[in-house]
Amino acid sequence: MTLRFSFEEEISPLNLSCVKQFDVFLKDCFQRYFIETVPSYHTITVYLQKKMSVPLEEMRAWWFDWQSTENRLQDCTSKILKLPVCYDEEFALDIERIMEFSGLTYDEVVKLHSEKIYDVYLMGFLPGFPYLGVLDKSLHVPRLKVPRKYVAAGTVGIGG
Repeated sequence: MTLRFSFEEEISPLNLSCVKQFDVFLKDCFQRYFIETVPSYHTITVYLQKKMSVPLEEMRAWWFDWQSTENRLQDCTSKILKLPVCYDEEFALDIERIMEFSGLTYDEVVKLHSEKIYDVYLMGFLPGFPYLGVLDKSLHVPRLKVPRKYVAAGTVGIGG
């Protein structure tokens, strides 16, 4: 059996903080009932153990208990990972398209993209494929009309 707890359906630092805090709360207080939790940018899916039945009222109480917790919006401990990104023309396949669409220079694109610390909002459809946010709006570009059939491992994508 699974449970899904939902927050506001938007990518935002506040939502991410709520999801992280609720995930920590569940693990601290109720881990004996579940196998794992899978957080995303606005939901947490809880995979319950088959042998343990959890009354529906108790499940609802998890949500209300957390909402009444005074410290629920404190920052969670995070680890900062530094990823090397190469913006050289042979690797930065779309940098010209980004520059043309945004009106930014090469140096401005690199600076805007590389000076920010991004949060991981969810892990994607492939192992090790994190969705990061929030991207500076001036870097938002439309998706390619025809997606690439092959994307090399280690590629960093910019989208909007």
